[in-house]
Amino acid sequence: MEILYRADCSPDVLNATQAILSRCRLRPQSALSKIERSTLRRAKIKKSKISYLEANELSSLTNLSLDRSRELVGLYKFQTLRSVGVAGSEDLWQLGYNLPQDLVGEHPYAMYFAYSSLVGEFVDRCVEDVFRCAVAQVETKNLPQKSKNWWAWKPYRGNMRFPNNRII
Repeated sequence: MEILYRADCSPDVLNATQAILSRCRLRPQSALSKIERSTLRRAKIKKSKISYLEANELSSLTNLSLDRSRELVGLYKFQTLRSVGVAGSEDLWQLGYNLPQDLVGEHPYAMYFAYSSLVGEFVDRCVEDVFRCAVAQVETKNLPQKSKNWWAWKPYRGNMRFPNNRII
């Protein structure tokens, strides 16, 4: 797969992008099938509660495969982060992240290039803002509410890391 990047990218960005691409997977199926919906209903599990479960717990309660349970739990846990919706959670899953904790120490700029490479074209830069916002929420306890909005991260676009003097 060809890596899409800007000419001014540092070797660190390219290496991080390559590392992310090495664990990419197919786009997940976030929509529940009719059978899965009825299975959840029988188990008295609301979609909004999936993020509170562990994959093995969901699997044992519903008889869904462990892989599908991991996927569903991961997708719903990503959506507990503010500014990460269905599409954003699918993007993160496709990049190989299973849970929000997996984002700790990740490079949002490299994540953006990895995702663009995966898609085959540069995607909207707001995707980088969403990645940056998600990483910040996972890395920073007590992140101010205003910093949990993806648009608060627009000034940092294109930076490999967060600036040391950033105002959160």
